[in-house]
Amino acid sequence: MPAGSYRFGPFAVDRAAFRVARDGAETVPLTPKLLDLLLHLLDHAGELVTKEALLDAVWPGANVTDNAVAQAVSDLRQALGDDSASPRFIKTVARRGYRFVAEVETIVPSAAPPTPAAAVRIGARETSSLDAYRAAAEGWLRIESLDVAELQHAIDDFRRAVSLDHRYALAYTGLANAEFALYEATRSDNEPAQELLDQAVDHARHGIALDDGLAEAHGTLAMLLVSAWQTAEAVSEAQRAVAIEPTNWRHHFRLGHASWGEARVKAGEVTLAQYPGFAFAHFQIAMVHVARGRLQDAEAILRRGAAVQDRQREHRERFPALGLHWLSGLVSLARGDAASALAAFDRDVGALRSGPGPSSRRAGRRGRGGAPACYRAVPGVPAGAPGPGRGVSPA
Repeated sequence: MPAGSYRFGPFAVDRAAFRVARDGAETVPLTPKLLDLLLHLLDHAGELVTKEALLDAVWPGANVTDNAVAQAVSDLRQALGDDSASPRFIKTVARRGYRFVAEVETIVPSAAPPTPAAAVRIGARETSSLDAYRAAAEGWLRIESLDVAELQHAIDDFRRAVSLDHRYALAYTGLANAEFALYEATRSDNEPAQELLDQAVDHARHGIALDDGLAEAHGTLAMLLVSAWQTAEAVSEAQRAVAIEPTNWRHHFRLGHASWGEARVKAGEVTLAQYPGFAFAHFQIAMVHVARGRLQDAEAILRRGAAVQDRQREHRERFPALGLHWLSGLVSLARGDAASALAAFDRDVGALRSGPGPSSRRAGRRGRGGAPACYRAVPGVPAGAPGPGRGVSPA
């Protein structure tokens, strides 16, 4: 029988609450699959855990490749501040699997019943239904695939999860994310699917009503409200998410998406400080410089972002960016350099047509603001960004 909880390094893992805390207080943002992955490695600390064993334990019955396992381990390392080159926690065993190498303390669960507050949290943010949990986990996995064709299936997964547990706040939040991503895929159509956005807003609000302390629900609602042109409330919701989870880069990015001017620049800088590999934050910051006429500053930030984007595509990293060269080309065109502009445009067009990264089916469309659809298939990543004329100040 697996242990109830574990401690390693600065982290405490509570199996019952399905939560990882750093230094006894700060919650580490992990998806359900990454928590399952961490718990399985901890259950077998010091042992070689093969990729096949991880597939059977964490993705039972799912069509998941070894590359997906490697990506999940990479994401888990990033969340824990680990380094594959000099691992403190998770060591790769070449061509075999992984070993959890840190000293692990097993905590025997207390027989005392949970407090009423804890019972409410577990009943809303988490679920006691294995089938509901599995359905929600599959929904998140489909969203993370960046494949627009998977989004309706993700919606169906989350609907099944909330039908099995109508108080499952995290599943309602996932449903809102999936509906929003599918709505974003229709924004370049003559008639965007407004009903999807309306449903997403309703489901995000319902998730908050079930668990007001769920930062992901507040952050998700912030993204939706920007698309609904309700920017003042969007900023408020993003600020609430940041207040709950100040070290989650997604919430700072969402705050930047809802904001403008110096507020956006600061939020983008915090995003990059927490996650230097998120290239689209450079795009958002550059938009402010462009609006202010500071084209040289915009070019500098876009060069840094484009370098990250190119590296992401070469190494097939998570959250692959697209559009940094495109915006750089527009800046070059504004400065009268048509040759550089065409070369920059060709870089992003070529990335769409060939090479590693999202396929044209996933990334070919553009919506308002010009950002490719590959950004829209990821929770917390928008199609465009608010600016002058979207209810915010230009400076």
